[in-house]
Amino acid sequence: MRTVKGTTFSSLSLVVFCLFAFVIVCQRTVKAQSLPPAKYDGFVYTNHRVDSDTIMIEAFFDPVCSDSRDAWPPLKQAIQHYGPRVMLTIHLLPLPYHDYAFATSRALHIVNLLNPSATFRLLESFFKHQERFLTDQTLNMSKVAVVNDIVKFTAESVGNSYYSAIKSGFNDSKTDLKTRVSFKYSTSRGVFGTPTFYINGFALPDPGSAIDYKKWRSVIDPLLVAQGRKRKGATFSSLSSVAICYCLFAFVNVSQRTVQAQSLPPAKYDGFVYTNHQVDSDTILIEAFFDPVCPDSRDSWPPLKQAIQHYGSRVMLTIHLLPLPYHDYAFATSRALHIVNLLNPSATFRLLESFFEHQERFYNDQTRNMSRVAVVNEIIKFTAESVGNSYYSAIEAGFSDRKTDLKTRVSFKYSTSRGVFGTPTFYINGFALPDPGSTRDYKGWRSIIDPLLVAQGRKSENSPHLFL
Repeated sequence: MRTVKGTTFSSLSLVVFCLFAFVIVCQRTVKAQSLPPAKYDGFVYTNHRVDSDTIMIEAFFDPVCSDSRDAWPPLKQAIQHYGPRVMLTIHLLPLPYHDYAFATSRALHIVNLLNPSATFRLLESFFKHQERFLTDQTLNMSKVAVVNDIVKFTAESVGNSYYSAIKSGFNDSKTDLKTRVSFKYSTSRGVFGTPTFYINGFALPDPGSAIDYKKWRSVIDPLLVAQGRKRKGATFSSLSSVAICYCLFAFVNVSQRTVQAQSLPPAKYDGFVYTNHQVDSDTILIEAFFDPVCPDSRDSWPPLKQAIQHYGSRVMLTIHLLPLPYHDYAFATSRALHIVNLLNPSATFRLLESFFEHQERFYNDQTRNMSRVAVVNEIIKFTAESVGNSYYSAIEAGFSDRKTDLKTRVSFKYSTSRGVFGTPTFYINGFALPDPGSTRDYKGWRSIIDPLLVAQGRKSENSPHLFL
């Protein structure tokens, strides 16, 4: 047995941790940005001995999400009530439509490296003063100004003696990568909104909603009774409690959960279809998950386009947007695509290619000293120039229309509900191709699609004769 900073690990504990790490239903191997990480993702609330009966709770939060804020007090109360019978790990999912979710999440990772005991104090400070970093309050501030404010706020929350170290942390690529890892871990679990909760590896229903203290008791008490352990004050029989437990998890669909917020499920299937044509049961369906300001998405588009044009009606391509939260204007450029798709669907891919061609205009470094208002105005102007200046007023109005915001959120949530955590990611006939985040050349696409056509008894033009 060994002890690390007050936390005791037995061999059984290690087994529990290893098993728990693998209870990830839709998670795929991650090969980019130092993944898998050296340590399991998340902030553990009150380290204590873990055994095979310990109830594992995972909470997925966004520091500037009001629902995450409201969910924390009753969850904290429940954790304190159950003590060592439960173990809570907080994972961060910075949502891309909260402008400074990523920066505040990064501050938490920085503090966790400097002084882990202060991490939850900072999280509670962000929750308490959340409005300070909301999108509406920072619209006319540059990213540099807001990050400086976050640094100052963080130091005030955990101790001004840490100010220099916190400031340095925002210039350290390691803290950027740690925050990206949290995002990718959360989305690889199929989490698409905050708060979301898992218990013993299974998702609770109704993601995005806060759970009050009584509800936490109604979830956890039956699990303790099922283990043969009863919590003080529990009055129900073991039989009825087990029945409650089974009823609860009957609503849990591990790989894909019911979405009840933000007009989900949407009236139409998500995505932009490239070249509509008749689809039959043999059509090969390709789904590409892109970020308009991701260089790898940009580089992967020409060979994919070439392949789609080569195969014609034998394939169907749908583009889904996954605006990554560490690309500051991924969400705004994605929203521009949704606006144009509503105004003139035939111009959608022309705009996507324009974003790819002039991507650097909207990179973090190029916009860090501009306010959000200024950058969005630039995106509106750029979009109109790409698809036709006659659309300028409609595009501008689109950025004030709640419906286009929701459509862009739906795209993000659809992508993450599929377990997509990076761009580009590709699915063929419902199955993910390996190496998400990597580009694929034209020959690579041919080597994937030709065998599928041969298996159907159909041959690609210029493909070699294959015999099965």
